[in-house]
Amino acid sequence: LNRQVEKNYRQLDNHTKALLNAYVDGINEYVESARFLPIEYYILFTDFRPWTPHDSLAIHKFMSFILSFDWPFELIRAYLSQTVGPEFADELLPHEERYLLYNQSTILDKEDIVQSKLHKTKNKKKTGTYANQFIKKDWINMINHLTTARRGSNAWVISGEHTESGKPILANDPHLENSMPSFWHLTQIIIGENYMVGGSIPGVNYIPVGRNNYAAWGITAGYGDISDLYLERLNEDETKYFYDDVWLPLNIYEEQIIVRGEKEPVDYTVKET
Repeated sequence: LNRQVEKNYRQLDNHTKALLNAYVDGINEYVESARFLPIEYYILFTDFRPWTPHDSLAIHKFMSFILSFDWPFELIRAYLSQTVGPEFADELLPHEERYLLYNQSTILDKEDIVQSKLHKTKNKKKTGTYANQFIKKDWINMINHLTTARRGSNAWVISGEHTESGKPILANDPHLENSMPSFWHLTQIIIGENYMVGGSIPGVNYIPVGRNNYAAWGITAGYGDISDLYLERLNEDETKYFYDDVWLPLNIYEEQIIVRGEKEPVDYTVKET
């Protein structure tokens, strides 16, 4: 992460750097003026290290990583391919449209919803019947549903035609998992008659889910195929990798991981193509 964020920081334009540096200065100035650090620092017997722009960018990168859901399934699919063959593995974990039986979206307009009475019906018996029908459906698509739709990220809007104020209402659920400490903290910024309020991520200098005097906004995860895994072929001393019929040198980094309670750090070698 450190190597990547150093590169990212150099790529930022001057205006973005100024905004980020102002945010960082605010964090450090507050800590300097505080009488006590948060209790977590005393529980962990650690001290505050001045915040840097690279720390904020590292959080961006870390969030991108934890929202990359597809790479574990690439490992599963590779294992299945070796075990049962690629064709059967593709049927178990479909990754192409030709394997899906239910790949069409249905868009309902207002009249469709009124006729279906979906907005008025809440019948447990019907729900149970639907569940039974789903279980009986094609097992291939059922496995696909369990593996690819196990989480969700959504947003929806109620038109102003259906609200007392006449203004639309936005509901947004990014579906980040609960954690301690939380991913989120509530933030409010007031400048004169203008305000901005919403959920922000500690260490990140913006409000990804919120509202102001004029608009509301939110974010959702795309759950797309954004990760690729490669099985590299290395030479005997593992200093080069084979690519396009050529042996290319690996970038090798020696990292040290500090472990609480240990006198010496753990040495860890990172090899990068």
